[in-house]
Formats: sequence, C-alpha cells, structure tokens
Amino acid sequence: MSSLFLSLLAATCAFAAPSRRQSPFPDPHLCQSSSNDCRSIHDPSVVQRKSDGKYFRLSTFENIHISVADSLSGDWAHLGSALPDGSKLFGQLPDNQGIWAPDTYEVDDVWYMFYAVSTSGTRNSDIGVATSSCVDNPSHCLEPGTWQDLGSIGIPEPNEDTLNYNKIDPNLLDVDGRGSFLLSFGSYWGDIYQVSMQNPPTQVAGTPKQIEYNNTARPDGETPGPQEGSYQFRWSVNNVLYYYLFFDSGACCNTASSSDPNGLAPAGEEYKVMVCRSTSPTGPFTDDQDRDCVSQNGGKMVLGSHGSIYAPGGQGVMWDDQEQSVVMYYHYGSSTPRRISYPTNKPSEPEHWL
Repeated sequence: MSSLFLSLLAATCAFAAPSRRQSPFPDPHLCQSSSNDCRSIHDPSVVQRKSDGKYFRLSTFENIHISVADSLSGDWAHLGSALPDGSKLFGQLPDNQGIWAPDTYEVDDVWYMFYAVSTSGTRNSDIGVATSSCVDNPSHCLEPGTWQDLGSIGIPEPNEDTLNYNKIDPNLLDVDGRGSFLLSFGSYWGDIYQVSMQNPPTQVAGTPKQIEYNNTARPDGETPGPQEGSYQFRWSVNNVLYYYLFFDSGACCNTASSSDPNGLAPAGEEYKVMVCRSTSPTGPFTDDQDRDCVSQNGGKMVLGSHGSIYAPGGQGVMWDDQEQSVVMYYHYGSSTPRRISYPTNKPSEPEHWL
C-alpha cells in the first residue's frame, strides 16, 4: 500500500537543526504562543468547543494543564488546571503520584476527560474520569473551575496472565456515534488493551482485551517492544469504514539508561508513531504487510524522527473544521535544543495511512 505523506500547515519551522536520519516526513507546523505556552507540553488532547469554536488543549502536568486558542496554530494561552485539588485517586494509590495523559471527548453536551494517575516505571496506576458540562454553561465548559472529578472508571487490577497491563494512557472511541464506547489504554508489560464502556462512559462494562503487543528484542536487555499512548480513530476509505489504532513505540523520555541530559532515548530507540487498522473496532488489527498487531509484532511507522523533530509521540488525530482536514498533533523532543513542544501535521490523504 501507499506510504503516508504528511503535508505542512505552514511553510516554515522554528528549528533548522541537522537531521539525525533520512526521513520522508516534513517538518510540522509548530505551536505558537506569545506567552510561552508551547513549552513542556506532554500528551496533549485537543478539542473544539461548539459554542464559540475555540480550541482547548489539555495536557500532562499541573493537575492537567488547560490552554485555549482560536486555531490549532495559536496564539495559545494558559488558563489553569482542570483538577487543581488533585484526583480522588491520590488517596487510593501510593504517594508521589502525578496526573497524566488526558483524553477528552464530548457526549451529549458533556465533556469527559479521562486521565491516568501513576508513578513512572510502576504499575501503581489507575484511570479516572472528570466531567465538564456544556448544558447550563456552553460558553465556559472545558475551562478551569468547571471540572467534576468522578474518580476511577473501574478497570480490574492487572495480573501476569491475561490482564498484564499498566492502567495509563486512556483513549475513548465512540464506535458508531450512537453511544457504543471502547477505551484503549496501556504501557509496557502487555502493551495496549481495550475495554468496553458504559453509556455515559464513566465506568467499564467488560473485561479488557489485548489489541496490540510487541516483543521485539531490544539492546542491553531492556524491556522488549515498549508500546503505549494508543489513540483510536474511525475513518472511511473508498466507502469502507476502518478503525485505526495509533500508538507510540519506543522510549519517550526520562529513560534511566540514557546518556542524554534530558533523558531522551538514543537514536533508534526513541518514540515513533505506529498504526494498525481493522474493519472491526475490536480488531484484530493488522498493518500494511498484513502482520497481526498482537501476535506478529505488526505496526507501520507513520511518523518518526526527522530534522529537528526527535521522538514524536503522545499523538491525537482529529477533524479540524478550519483546515477542513484530518490533523495529527503530538509532542516531541527536538534535536537542538531538546525540549517538548506541540506541533501539528496534516495527513494529505487518510487512505495513505496504510
């Protein structure tokens, strides 16, 4: 099948560092902020409020950092925290927890923000949900002060057998637009799992199922095939409805074995965005070579390091009304200087994903 082509939303890039490797991926359009609100952005979730068309970006740190802009490009401005007093999960898990990786989705004029509470490198984790209603407050929903924390969504505790997962990196899929929901999650261990959700999606409604796994050997005896940060997206190609499973492969950051002062993984081991797809929302998912993404280490790379962009990941995919296009957004660590920022890429044709 055709390879993925990514087109620019703008013709310029903020960096001009030498490329670490040859890559087919162009530089992205970078996040713009006159208030320096595009640095240290991890795991962004970007949505658009219906009442006024404003874009909201929720991300890791500061008990879920919330920013607002009039377009994906910016000018992004920090508003505050979604959960300034922390999560109900703080009292149910060991100390030194952080709130990570929000995923935000609207159902019947109520926004649901799924989030993970965890400590890096452990399975002392859980996934919670908070809501912000637009029913009585259409011009203020999504903003700080409107979020109600509901606590855990009830994913069963992991084990070393069929439920060998870490409860982080949630993402909600509305299967058919009629209230059938699936949540994907997972990081390392058994990689990516999926579980059905109730409607409204505040609690699980089934047993998690593994939908992606990779056991490729890695250097120096490190954990095989780290995969995380899944994102589910449905899109029709030639009148066939496909369910795409995007996920991150490799090490994001804060790697103990890294010689990089910022903890970025060495070239070849760093974050990259992979994809598999299926005609069923629950799989089995396969890649462009028809490799199964659970049993055959399947997955096609659709975005990797290139130019000043190093270790792209934490991605989301959305339809943008202003661009009239499907857009991928993500964080990355740049080559020189290394930092986390927030760009967007516009896939020219979704049928080229696989």
